[in-house]
Amino acid sequence: MTTLVAQGLVRHFPVRGKRVVQALNGVSFAMEGAVTLAIVGESGCGKSTLGRLVSLLDQPDAGTLHLNGQRIAAPGLAKVQPQVRRAIQTVFQDPWTSLNPRLTLGAILDEPLRLMTGGMNPARRREAVMEMAGHLGFAPEQLNRYPHMFSGGQRQRIAIGRALMLHPAVLVLDEPVSALDVSIQAQILALLLRLQRDYHLLMLFISHDLAVVRHIANQVLVLYLGKVMEVGPAAMVLDQPLHPYTKALQQAAPKLRLGAEPLAPHAPLPGDPPSPLDPPRGCVFHPRCPHTIAICRTEIPQPRLLEGRQVACHRAHEWPTEKEPGESATAPGEPGGGEPDRAADA
Repeated sequence: MTTLVAQGLVRHFPVRGKRVVQALNGVSFAMEGAVTLAIVGESGCGKSTLGRLVSLLDQPDAGTLHLNGQRIAAPGLAKVQPQVRRAIQTVFQDPWTSLNPRLTLGAILDEPLRLMTGGMNPARRREAVMEMAGHLGFAPEQLNRYPHMFSGGQRQRIAIGRALMLHPAVLVLDEPVSALDVSIQAQILALLLRLQRDYHLLMLFISHDLAVVRHIANQVLVLYLGKVMEVGPAAMVLDQPLHPYTKALQQAAPKLRLGAEPLAPHAPLPGDPPSPLDPPRGCVFHPRCPHTIAICRTEIPQPRLLEGRQVACHRAHEWPTEKEPGESATAPGEPGGGEPDRAADA
């Protein structure tokens, strides 16, 4: 069973002068088994930076990342070993730019095998390519087509298949459906869920769309200005948030209910997120939080376990969780909770 544990990940980017962009500040989480952790938050909160660290495309300034008990990322760590590189694969947001336009579908799926497996003979590689194409819903005659001959949804299927050719343990998906129509999004989500079961994948799913997250995630981690605000089972975090920022994200998401009047809109959060060049003292969310008190301005809140999830808020214990009308309050995978509201298989 695959385990992925991040402990205190920090990533800062130097800019002109001696200032730094504090993209991530002490992000921690733990995953085990064929589960999906969704990373959510506003633009600039550090989601993609965290994805790059987990994908081993970048190294942290502090903190560690462990895969199955092996330390795979830390400051000053030597070059990533090939077997670790094969174990973690990435699907990017835009398949048009992430696929080589000069390669056919067959060559795109074959490339990871050709570059990373060494001794696999061409006949066995061809067999593996045909098998993956079938999993993705492509006919054999489509193997000779180029990316521009496919739709956006088909190109994203190709990108997913390419990432799975090496049978990784971890799949990092950075906004994989945000550029697609809603109907195509559902097909891609259903494909991911089926492939997750078939390949026993542990998935890190980066998204700003809570409706998409609700369909696919077992757990949710909420980021704000590079810090974790709340993390826990998806249904708990999305339906009964304890952190004011999570609540604001939930209220800002569109809500449609069949046979009922639309829910009244909520007032948006005041102001804009502070600059990561100069984050606020104390709780980084306090300048926009409607519940700010004196301690919020001076002391950084430490994560605490409340009602089944970790929350970094000085006042989270003061108010009970509130369920939105018509929404489930039971966590996915918890007794009586069943599965999350995931898309049906394609």
